[in-house]
Amino acid sequence: MGGASKALAIAALAGGLALAGCHRQGQPSGGVSASGSAASVAAVAAAQIHPRPGRWETTVTVTHIDMPGMPAEMAAAMQQHMGRGVTAAHCLTRAEADKPAAGMFTGRGNDCTYDKFTMAGGRIDAVMHCSAGASQMQMTMTGTYDDSHFTGSMHNATSMPGGRTMQEDVTTSSRWAGACNGSEASAGGAGG
Repeated sequence: MGGASKALAIAALAGGLALAGCHRQGQPSGGVSASGSAASVAAVAAAQIHPRPGRWETTVTVTHIDMPGMPAEMAAAMQQHMGRGVTAAHCLTRAEADKPAAGMFTGRGNDCTYDKFTMAGGRIDAVMHCSAGASQMQMTMTGTYDDSHFTGSMHNATSMPGGRTMQEDVTTSSRWAGACNGSEASAGGAGG
């Protein structure tokens, strides 16, 4: 996977983990709607997030990929391999749940701006642009969440030097799975 693909996969994992438990039962669903720099949107969003501490299991699946110039056989093999999904478990501590890292929404290492970010009533809808060297990426994401899961679909279009555009569609499913058992990565290491 290229740099943009890795960034998208990391964003999907971190975003799924961050949003999976956005509302505790009985918590009002005031919601967030914003645009601007990823850092400013992240600060607003992180203030609204109160995920359940414990084990979160996240699966990221690339459902479609189109890379100009890639031989059809290679694209088919890549699609078959990535279409299986990658699952990871993360342990979200009480401290991390009480104060989620704003970095979960910022697209690490890139110059990112949200055109739209809405998170309310169990739904998320976002459009983000990032610059990474000579590449430009636009990501759109929609999803649903409640206190025990997050599901999302993302479309990523990365314009590369030479006028080529790579397209990929990714689904993310994240669920709270109870207490941590010591086998998972820390959430801070994965997303914040």
